Amino acid sequence: MADRDEVGYKKVESEASEPRITISEDWSKELVKIKGIGDKTAKDIGTMFKSEDELIDALNSGKVALRDDHVEILEDYFDI
Repeated sequence: MADRDEVGYKKVESEASEPRITISEDWSKELVKIKGIGDKTAKDIGTMFKSEDELIDALNSGKVALRDDHVEILEDYFDI
């Protein structure tokens, strides 16, 4: 039988920490508000582009790795 001083028996107290909210999580929450953009797509966009300006620049240059219908929705939303 294992001794209480061995690995697995040591009690460790940890402090519960608040989950970190990253820029992309905040950004994706805003994107979900756009009709036709769901949670998964919003998270993907939030990961690819750190801000609205980055997304708009990419839409203007035609370099957005998203489905065509999502690109159209975003272009309509941002009047591009």
